[in-house]
Amino acid sequence: NVEADPGEFSSGRTDADRAQIQADYATKYAKTDEEKARAEVLRNDAKSKRKTEELERKKAREKEEEACFGIWKGIDWLCVFNKVLVFVGNLFLALFAWILWFAGVMLNFVLDITVVNLKGTLGGMTIIEEGWRKFRDIGNIMFIFVLLYISIGTILRLSNINTKKMLMNVIFFAILINFSLFFTRVIVDISNVFALNFYYSIADISDKKDLDGGLSGAIMNKLKLSTVYNTGKTAQTREGDDGGILTQQVKNPLSLFVSIVAGCIFMLITSFVFLVTAVLFTIRFVIIVFLMILSPVAFAGWILPKTASYSEKWFNTLLDQACWPVVFMALLSFSLSAIDSVNKVTGGSNSGGGYMAAFSGGVVGSMMIIFQY
Repeated sequence: NVEADPGEFSSGRTDADRAQIQADYATKYAKTDEEKARAEVLRNDAKSKRKTEELERKKAREKEEEACFGIWKGIDWLCVFNKVLVFVGNLFLALFAWILWFAGVMLNFVLDITVVNLKGTLGGMTIIEEGWRKFRDIGNIMFIFVLLYISIGTILRLSNINTKKMLMNVIFFAILINFSLFFTRVIVDISNVFALNFYYSIADISDKKDLDGGLSGAIMNKLKLSTVYNTGKTAQTREGDDGGILTQQVKNPLSLFVSIVAGCIFMLITSFVFLVTAVLFTIRFVIIVFLMILSPVAFAGWILPKTASYSEKWFNTLLDQACWPVVFMALLSFSLSAIDSVNKVTGGSNSGGGYMAAFSGGVVGSMMIIFQY
């Protein structure tokens, strides 16, 4: 209960000063254990208030330094230009970040339909079964005309007709045509299993309903594209590792301009790649649907030499569309694994800043992620 001299508490003193005076008096006159404990509490409180005041003064100085207007310094036109550049840069970065997000969601949505759940998607399309039946009937009609052609050629003893070979082909493909859809699906399913094997090694499938993750999220995480712009963080364009809303940490307008333009270009290129990939997988899905529907006619075309070339084109197209996603996923998995390997050797994943630091030229280690991109 020791009180300080009221004269010590002048109006010019801060809360920390008054707390320190009270703690000194309490320490000086403390005799019992209880009074000493109370004095210790007052000393800790004074230290805490002192730290708080120092932080507030530091923030005030930083705010004053960043201010573009002042009574004594007048108008700092470079500061004004930087603030305008930061504002415009944030608008453009936000726009291109939204485009990148949209492209990533579209890619994940398309892959979910055409790769991850391809079997279920094809199984749920009744048009495939219905179309296949109609073209199977057309194929059976073709067999009838081929048999008539063989009969007429046999009667007329045409030398250019190999009756036995053509008759064997008719019997073989007349049976096989009924399983044309099954064989086509087997080829597609086998290739899709291999593609999914590489896909699962890349993408995070912990939440299959989350379209923000998936393949696009895995690519952006590996390439640290979130360091270009992340609305939840503040950009450390020279020193930090996280991207986000631009601040005036770079006083050089040229560095700010380069950071903004380069960030927009990188996000635009990535968005373009995501959208093109989504379009290619969509086209592949449509082609596979038509190949399944036309499979009876393609099988029937193997009978005649003149139509066999079209059947070969159908089969080659089927193999191309079935196999290229496997190669795509394999190469992508290899590329991302190579980035991990380089990061482990060079420490690139933990050294320096992100893209914004590399764009502004402040961190040499950050240049590695541009090379990886």
